Amino acid sequence: MNPGLESLILLQDLDLMIREVSDAKTATQMSRIGFEVDQVGNLKQAREELARKVGTDLLATYDRLMKRYDRAVAPVRDNICLACFMKQPTKYSGTEDSLRSCSHCKRFLYFI
Repeated sequence: MNPGLESLILLQDLDLMIREVSDAKTATQMSRIGFEVDQVGNLKQAREELARKVGTDLLATYDRLMKRYDRAVAPVRDNICLACFMKQPTKYSGTEDSLRSCSHCKRFLYFI
């Protein structure tokens, strides 16, 4: 897998965790069942460290996609983006190590 794509997937996971823990209702429910939710600072620090490793152009595109959608990185199965369900061009074989984006929604893609 492309190292930039791996970093974007990790960054997306951190952003989703930060969003989840920052939501008051979700944080209350999580603390009720025994999860510690006071570690938002650690998550934000880890996100900043990872964001520094990602290129500025790639990070800008990722941030723009995260503002528009819930997720900026989406899986592809049988040449169909599983975020917008649009068929991808057949040239997207999934065997190449390059960073791909959906021809319709522009999310970053990884092939499963």
